[in-house]
Amino acid sequence: MKKLIPRNRLYLCLLVALTIPACTNYTSIRQHKDFAQLFPKYNSVTIIPTEIFITRQTKNGQEYTMPDPARINNITQIAESVLVTKGYNVASVVFEEDTKSADEFNNAYKKSINNLYGDKQKSKKEAAFLTNENIGKIAAKIAGESRADLLLVLGYSGTELSQEVVTKSLARDVALASLGMENQTHVKNGSAFISLIERQNGKILWTNMGSDFENYGKSVARVITKNNVMETAFAKALKEIPAKN
Repeated sequence: MKKLIPRNRLYLCLLVALTIPACTNYTSIRQHKDFAQLFPKYNSVTIIPTEIFITRQTKNGQEYTMPDPARINNITQIAESVLVTKGYNVASVVFEEDTKSADEFNNAYKKSINNLYGDKQKSKKEAAFLTNENIGKIAAKIAGESRADLLLVLGYSGTELSQEVVTKSLARDVALASLGMENQTHVKNGSAFISLIERQNGKILWTNMGSDFENYGKSVARVITKNNVMETAFAKALKEIPAKN
């Protein structure tokens, strides 16, 4: 499998906040109105990890960081495994190489994700399964030499507290608890967005999101299990990918 090493990355935040009510009429999935007609035609996929970053809150303010490349490779491997299990042919994994194409692609994709998830009414199934988002010819351009039918785009936006901030928050929460008030700070939060996009014309056929968080207890437990917010959020989103078999 050919992998292109990125020369540069553009860090753009997916500015999305979503709350899905506990009701079967609501969903985190978004599906194009032509999905039933188009999806059966396609089998091959190119995986494109993009916009994967973490905002770290420190005592001096916010720091934007990219996860270790090994973790991103782990995410792409998890995605590849899920796709193969569900009957897809994974053609390649492409990392953004050309800065101009990356800028155009990320701007178009972020705009579409905001359109799909920025309005809570679109989480109702009658609206969620009738979307019409399209990022245009930049889909084929960002795929480079890949001739796959579909792109699987992997995006992630997370927040983490530094140890100094955690210590300060813990002291505050302990003080509140002594007064009978519960306020367990989230040490980490994260949302993963995944999308199946037609390579040739840029239609976003299917999209899902998965979220996770850690409080003090979870963070301690996961030091042992190694299951962290980013991997868990992606696992939740990838679990729902429509099968080809």
